[in-house]
Amino acid sequence: MNEFEQMHNRAADHYRLAFVLTGERDISLGASLEALDTASDPNWSLAEWMSASSRRLVIAKVLAAIRVQLAESARRTVSLCLRKQKLPPGSVRLKDGPTAVQLERALVAIDVFPRCALVLTVFEGISVEHAAVLLDATVELVRKARTFALTQLLANLRQLQARTSDDCLPFAMSTEVQHA
Repeated sequence: MNEFEQMHNRAADHYRLAFVLTGERDISLGASLEALDTASDPNWSLAEWMSASSRRLVIAKVLAAIRVQLAESARRTVSLCLRKQKLPPGSVRLKDGPTAVQLERALVAIDVFPRCALVLTVFEGISVEHAAVLLDATVELVRKARTFALTQLLANLRQLQARTSDDCLPFAMSTEVQHA
């Protein structure tokens, strides 16, 4: 694969990451393009760019762009988490593996702070402690938000899979976590 194709694939991957973190297409596109601009710096080689944690750069940029929404969502999450959300017992099975579109829709339907806690700690493999720093929250709140988000993600995926038509209308969010 040539360097251009690698950069294109990396930019698309960054865009998807930014979108599931923010739920905002404009912010996601901007962060992806900024990361790509870094790659086009004549002092950087493609190999250096790829090894320079460009995903972390995208994460930092999109979290900074949605800092206000994150803080508001964290406040909502504090009250939600007081009810001690727990994952369902035993193994959880969906009837089919979710498609990328279903997973994206299910994630974006989750309020921003729990969604970011889940994406950072589970999908990106960032430690809870580092995610807490990135999200400007306590470790305990990130853990609780991640549990809530995982429970919500599974419910959203079940709801999406239960649909018989493949319409493009977004599904209704849980009344507990609607955006203000």
